Amino acid sequence: MKMLFVVSYPPYPPAQGGEKVIYHRLQALADTHDIYLVCPEPPPEQREKTHRALSTVCKEVHFYARSQRLRTGRLQSTLRLLYNSLFNPLPQAAIQALGENTVEMCEAIAARVHLDLINFEHAYTYAVLEPALKRPASPLSRLDCVACEQNVEHQVWEDAALNPLITGLKRWLLKREAKKMFEYTRRIYPNFRRIIYISAADAEIFKRLGWNANLSTASVMLPAPLVFKTPEMKNRPQLIFASGLGYFPNEEGLLWFYEKIWPLVRSRVPTARLVITGAPTPRINRAVAHDAAVTLTGFLDKPHFEKILLESDASISPIRLGSGIKMKNIEAMSYAMPMIATPESMRGITCTDGEDVLIAGTTQAFADATVRLLTDAALREKLSANARKNFLENYSCEMALHTWKTFYAQPQLQAATAART
Repeated sequence: MKMLFVVSYPPYPPAQGGEKVIYHRLQALADTHDIYLVCPEPPPEQREKTHRALSTVCKEVHFYARSQRLRTGRLQSTLRLLYNSLFNPLPQAAIQALGENTVEMCEAIAARVHLDLINFEHAYTYAVLEPALKRPASPLSRLDCVACEQNVEHQVWEDAALNPLITGLKRWLLKREAKKMFEYTRRIYPNFRRIIYISAADAEIFKRLGWNANLSTASVMLPAPLVFKTPEMKNRPQLIFASGLGYFPNEEGLLWFYEKIWPLVRSRVPTARLVITGAPTPRINRAVAHDAAVTLTGFLDKPHFEKILLESDASISPIRLGSGIKMKNIEAMSYAMPMIATPESMRGITCTDGEDVLIAGTTQAFADATVRLLTDAALREKLSANARKNFLENYSCEMALHTWKTFYAQPQLQAATAART
């Protein structure tokens, strides 16, 4: 099968959740599918390496320049969000996905390759090619469109507005953005022949809305690590929070843990330590600046990350906001790491409380579960073995690949030209 794969960000390096979801699926499909990848160009210093890596799993890789440069500063991003919110009908995520000459690039591919379908990673990426898909003369308009949804996008913006770290104008803008994303998603969903979610919980939301009947679910895919935690490893009272802190649910969840739960844990296990990986935000830096029991590692390459992860007793996932699958939890399971998590963090993940993971939703319950895991070696060994087994049975590439191949291999339906006019 030949697929045009349109992504709103470069899926390499697979350092964050979204990139991991896409890259490992591309890797798993490479043997049986010809994938023509189209995505925004990476930073100049990463372009050659990214193109080389993606070319090993894709038939062709094409980068495009974004129409709108990403803003990284908080004030810059707020001002840009304000401008777009007031003067552009598209939601912010779709605006950021738009590129220069992207339609021409994809039409050129379709003109010389007999493509079977277009896969949009995130439904809002449909905006990248929408003008061509509505134009009958375009070679793209004859193709069926499918979408992979990693999140319920309007819920992401709704949750961002609930973030206690956000106030004032930014909160109002996020609420407005959630409404725009909701309306945009409702408008474009009929244009997709099939939609697949990587969380059954997310799929249920849209089934209740009744926007599209062609909804499927599939698991994320990760390769099984060659190293993982074993009972023979010596333990010490150390927790690890392994996640990118630039994403607001991770920052909010970690601050909640540090400010409310960590003091309760330390009062009962005075020797406990906390290791935080990833690039810290200014808020995180300020919060832990004078705490000798906390270590900020910054970004780690894979060997150093694995070493620190496996030296720790347990992984914490105190996430309270955001939709979609939390890849940090699947990854912890793959390394056989005992884990304490909130119900929101484990949403959509196949697991059993007390068998695969400890789930706690309140400050006191999370503290109690953390202390219990730090002081009970037998419980750690049980959760470790069950987590690894759960991962291998549900989320390893070998087990999850069949569902994805079935999704893409469903009989092609006639082109939805009428629906796109």
